[in-house]
Amino acid sequence: MEENEEESVEELLKKASLQVEQHLFRESREILERVLEIQTQELGEDDLAVASTLSKVGSALKREGFFDEAVEKLNRALAIRMGKLGRHVDTADTYIDIAGVLEAQNKDEQAEEILRKALDIKLELFSDTHPGVTAVYRGLTFSLQKQGKLSEAIKMHKQELTALLQLHGEEHPSVVMIYTGISGLLKLQDRLDDALQMIDRAIEICSRLQGLGNFDKEILGATLGGKARILEELGNIEAATETLNKRLVIQIETSGEIEPMTALIYNDLARVYVKQNMMEAGIKAYMKSISVFEETGCFQAATGTAHNLLMVQMKTVGEMHLTTAQTYEHLARLYIEQDMMDAGVDAYMKAIVICKTVLGDDHPRTKELVTLVALCKSDKHVSALNEKGLAMKKQGDSEKAIQFFQQALHMYEQTSVLTPSAVEAYENLSAVKADLGLLQDAIAASAEALKIRRRASGDEDPATERRMKLHRSLLKRLLESRS
Repeated sequence: MEENEEESVEELLKKASLQVEQHLFRESREILERVLEIQTQELGEDDLAVASTLSKVGSALKREGFFDEAVEKLNRALAIRMGKLGRHVDTADTYIDIAGVLEAQNKDEQAEEILRKALDIKLELFSDTHPGVTAVYRGLTFSLQKQGKLSEAIKMHKQELTALLQLHGEEHPSVVMIYTGISGLLKLQDRLDDALQMIDRAIEICSRLQGLGNFDKEILGATLGGKARILEELGNIEAATETLNKRLVIQIETSGEIEPMTALIYNDLARVYVKQNMMEAGIKAYMKSISVFEETGCFQAATGTAHNLLMVQMKTVGEMHLTTAQTYEHLARLYIEQDMMDAGVDAYMKAIVICKTVLGDDHPRTKELVTLVALCKSDKHVSALNEKGLAMKKQGDSEKAIQFFQQALHMYEQTSVLTPSAVEAYENLSAVKADLGLLQDAIAASAEALKIRRRASGDEDPATERRMKLHRSLLKRLLESRS
């Protein structure tokens, strides 16, 4: 605090801004509250500089989820600005800030009322083509849509469209986005033919835009995705499939294949292929979707897609088929990745029934699955041993803690099949050994944990990166101890 007292208000404000850039929101707010205290003492409670800082504190509180406190600060800022400035742009912007907090609280009717006050002021000050006015149109459209006031939302979107057409002409990315937005609202009203007409207009503009860079191509891709959904609902599945394939090409060109959005497009493609009874293509697209979801860490989405694939396989090859068993195995691994051990065991058991029926009890694949199930069931015991070891460590009994962790690892090493608790056991053992100064043992256990994490999640996974840092710190300690 003494350091802050020596700094000027300007320096504190710069520091607060830097903290926001670094996502240190609480620290930024605390600095701003200090600025507010200084300004109030020096300038009085109704100074415009105080209003500016109150707005900044309100925005900071919103970022932290303290919505009621944010509204209170913003209302104080509004009162000062209304009193000092009247119907000024800063007053309108404060209304907009208040509306943003109300929307975050799902108080959409109140947010709409506040935004209309902001719009009235902005229209007094600027033409309806001013960016500040069109931004309020956009905010009101969103607020109205959330309330289900679709006709009013379309009307507001069209007001924004009129302004943008005057400002930019038709061949502009923002105009494309408005046409696409109106199409989406029409679709929500089940006005599918009108929605299709509107989105076709957007696509036509995209095709006329010169020098498409990545951003414009992304807009075109998103617009094609919207068109595909409309075509699918209209029952024109063949055209929806063609449109989705165009969407996929643009997505891979602009963002690459290993992206969650790419996986979603593969999933949509699989669905329309299946609707056309193109089962082989549908299965391939589902499998591609699952693979990309997994590579991007979207395990829940991958699980849902795997269930879709399973339904298709049931209709095509039936339940008692090895490809169906393979999908059950994949499902099991996905469940276990999400620490849903019971669901993983259930999926493995279904795969075992199929393998026993098709291959027999003594087949290596059947035996492997039986071993996996036994290990998964034992994971609860491994987890319990970890908990006991941690309890002993907390009590200061390192020897017993090590015994429990080693028992947990013995269960894992019998099969060398990864479970979440096995990694924890290696990491816990490494930590205890390090605390005892047994650095070589700690490094050995850490290396095993790191090896498993790399194999399971790759080098770029946050858990792998954390383990790598800990491993390097252990190596550094060992070198320092020898020097």
